[in-house]
Amino acid sequence: MISGEFRVIDDEDAIRNLTIEDAIAGVEEGFRLAGMGLAYSGGRTLVRVDNGTFHIVSGGLRYADPPLVVTKVNGRFDRTHLGGVESTVRGVMLVSSGEDGRPLALIGSARLTVLRTAAVAAVASKYLAPRDASVLLVIGTGRVARAATVAIHHVQAIQRVIVSGRDPRKRQRLARSLREAGLRVKTVAHVADGLAEADIVVTATASTSPWFQAVDVRPGTTILALGSDAPGKQELPPEILAHAGVVTDSTAQCLLVGELGHAVRANLLAVEKVRAELGAIVAGQARGRMSNEENIVFDSTGTAIADAAMARAVLRN
Repeated sequence: MISGEFRVIDDEDAIRNLTIEDAIAGVEEGFRLAGMGLAYSGGRTLVRVDNGTFHIVSGGLRYADPPLVVTKVNGRFDRTHLGGVESTVRGVMLVSSGEDGRPLALIGSARLTVLRTAAVAAVASKYLAPRDASVLLVIGTGRVARAATVAIHHVQAIQRVIVSGRDPRKRQRLARSLREAGLRVKTVAHVADGLAEADIVVTATASTSPWFQAVDVRPGTTILALGSDAPGKQELPPEILAHAGVVTDSTAQCLLVGELGHAVRANLLAVEKVRAELGAIVAGQARGRMSNEENIVFDSTGTAIADAAMARAVLRN
């Protein structure tokens, strides 16, 4: 049961006692509720300002104790403008009761968003990757790349991790961090070298152009695209979606700002060909992977469904 007392929880306290297992379980439950039709549909708005953008998302889930509605405002600013700080995302999440509108909490959302994205990747991997997947390629070297790798390791028997990214120093830094977490890691300068071995691929970058060519992807690969969440961002070649089973966190949202939108606008895929949203698969309303040989693309743009699930985990913790 969530207390009715209004609380203000900063970034550090939001995740202080929140384990990755808590986050994964909470997000999985949230997607299951959404797949059962127990989600409140909200919206997504971008507000552009000098040197940055505010991302505003809203929505919620019909929990019983009580239903929750969240409105998250995250500001993303150019690293140079912020003086080279490590994190370029700052924001808060207002959590309200879906029963009577009472504000329940104001939660710092910068670090929580990273953990949320990692938990979503883990849940998607659990339902979409081949059961014998053992090699993970992570493209990107930031906080989300690390967190997603660790989270996926909690649900998959990952034996090796391959790190790729443009900056060799950052590749090595992430590799050291993952080794300290107990993983076997190597780095590659060329993404194609990693694709030749990978069963699961995570893309977690702010790229505006594809990292690889569709022909470089092995049959049976699961690609978890986490970076494209705003107009202009793109990590995947649109051709890969045309010949894969496509699953989204929110099809409408992915059509606007995700990898799906690039494929549809290039006339390579009709939106009706999207296999399902992840919530429907978690709830058992749709199938994810059809065979070990097919490629799967999970297009994740970040939803209020997952944010509400994380807010509930924080407030119950």
